[in-house]
Amino acid sequence: MIENNTLISVFRYKQPQYRLGEYLVGIAFGYLIYTSNGKKLRLGKFITLSCWILSLGFIGIHTFTRIWWTSNSTINHILQATHVEAWTCSISWIVFACHVLKSGSIIRKFLSKLTDFNQKVFIVRTLSQRLLLFTSDVIISFSLGLIFYLLIEAPTSTLIGRTFKAKKH
Repeated sequence: MIENNTLISVFRYKQPQYRLGEYLVGIAFGYLIYTSNGKKLRLGKFITLSCWILSLGFIGIHTFTRIWWTSNSTINHILQATHVEAWTCSISWIVFACHVLKSGSIIRKFLSKLTDFNQKVFIVRTLSQRLLLFTSDVIISFSLGLIFYLLIEAPTSTLIGRTFKAKKH
């Protein structure tokens, strides 16, 4: 019996049928964003605030309480069965609210700065990986070249030189 459910979780995570709910939520919110792009869409303040509270509340519950989801209570079973879809809905709401509704000014500013930062990190990481790849290729090539020279070419050329010594006239 497996004590740790990590292998089971990894197996389930890789299976596409277990991710259909998140996929459909993403498709629905993507379609909603696409069809409402350029249109002035207004939800009431109560609905918008309620969605923000639910979204951020569930992100907090998902992030900070998953370690306690080990008991066999009904609430834990409900959370385990729906937490991924609720997480997807929460993130989708944040994207929808920031992009379409232009609400959540603090989060929009934070995500904007985070996006700028992530772009810089991506560029620096890509350049450093290429430099590292080039540097490691050069170091490995020179190291292997030296090893092959010392183990193969130098002894062989010495042996050939001693075997076929040129006769001096």
